[in-house]
Amino acid sequence: MNLLAVGLPVAAALSTMHVFLPPHPGPVAATEFVEANLGYVLLLGLLVVFPIWWVSGHLWGKVVARRFFVDVPDAVFGEMTGEEEEIENPPGAGTVVFLLLLPLFLILLNTGLDALGTAGVVDAEAGWVETLRMLGQTPVALLIAVIATTLLLGFRRGKSGTAIERTLDNALGPVCSVILITGAGGMFGGVLRATGIGDAIADSLSALGIPLILAAYIIAAAIRVAQGSATVALTTAAALVAPGVLASDLSQLQVACIVLALAAGSVLAGHVNDSGFWLVSRLLRMDVKTTLRTWTVQQTIESVTGFVLVLVIYFVATLPGIKQAMLRLVPARDRANTEVITDQITDSVGGYVMGMVTLAFFNAVVVLLLYTVMGLPFPLLLAVVAFLITLIPLVGSLIFWVIGTGIALFVDPILALVFAVIYLVYMQLESYFLTPRVMNRAISIPGSLVVIGALVGGTLLGLLGALVAVPVTASILIIIKKVWIPRQDSRV
Repeated sequence: MNLLAVGLPVAAALSTMHVFLPPHPGPVAATEFVEANLGYVLLLGLLVVFPIWWVSGHLWGKVVARRFFVDVPDAVFGEMTGEEEEIENPPGAGTVVFLLLLPLFLILLNTGLDALGTAGVVDAEAGWVETLRMLGQTPVALLIAVIATTLLLGFRRGKSGTAIERTLDNALGPVCSVILITGAGGMFGGVLRATGIGDAIADSLSALGIPLILAAYIIAAAIRVAQGSATVALTTAAALVAPGVLASDLSQLQVACIVLALAAGSVLAGHVNDSGFWLVSRLLRMDVKTTLRTWTVQQTIESVTGFVLVLVIYFVATLPGIKQAMLRLVPARDRANTEVITDQITDSVGGYVMGMVTLAFFNAVVVLLLYTVMGLPFPLLLAVVAFLITLIPLVGSLIFWVIGTGIALFVDPILALVFAVIYLVYMQLESYFLTPRVMNRAISIPGSLVVIGALVGGTLLGLLGALVAVPVTASILIIIKKVWIPRQDSRV
């Protein structure tokens, strides 16, 4: 078996997660510099990391595996003597997944409560809301994760206090090196910013007409190629573009896109001045030339793919400005009515889409918690599947109820019954409590039209048609009510 067929996609996955997703230090530091919302950065990062890995890791890994060969036994088992220490009482997979997802869940909880408070679904000043949001602050969430790790992987497994203390002490070295690198990058950017270069760059880019998001990508890429470290490139570039970002009138979603654009630029073309280059070269037993032809190209593909995806999201986030420009093309006498109709369509469709995504996220969290607590297999994978399937209107939750119960049935019929009952209770809670509150911004569509639209869309375009059927139906209803019916009524 070719080690590169597995090793390169794994290394690409680690690189993608390290660059694009909090709570890794680079994205967190960049978020602080440009005053972005860490929850938005995390959500958008989760949205783009899989497509980025699919292109730069999976597909490119297949190409590399056909051209180069590294034997697995020689590379993986060549240095093993058989006398390695065996870990007693190893932690379960569910415990490890729980500890990995705990800080992410807390950070997303903070962002979700912030969004619900802005929408008026919950009282943003309520004590319980402020308490949960405090737990979702990045330092607090990471501290809670450290404490939970100490308890679950230490005391619960029977480790002594001395052994736990020694483990924590040994972890300080790598952690301090990461903090040093991050701080050095931030300090370097701070020095450059104090000299006024950040404002000069912002003014120059404004004069040249280069979009801020493109400038962020170019600056991060240039620093990355020049000095090697992705973390330093990300933090330094963020410090340089921060004056321009803070001076511009950008939404939180757009600022989060700029953070991800910085992240994409910071990973471009990793070569011999990057420690990750030598790490991959050593672990996968490749010479410098082969590593340049495989890993450097992978990093470039990862960078370009990430930037393209972020540009698409940024474009969607700037639709209000594009809409105003398009309205200038409409005759003045019809402009006001066209703007009203356009606003109603975008509000209703946007409310529906955000509502469906929110409900799908709730479904994913419930599935993740149930599968983890009950010890069922593949909790994270099933949570992702639940998120995707419950985006299907009307029947998504029911479809996953069957899938989730069926998978649990192969493990334990009792656990399957428990999962089926609890998830069915959640479905009722979602139908009568969550959906009316989350979907209050979406247009009211008769149930019969929802069914017809979903059937027609699913028949014509499959899953994609079923997903877009309700927004398209809502748009058609608005156009009929606001345009076609008034014209008919005006005719004599």
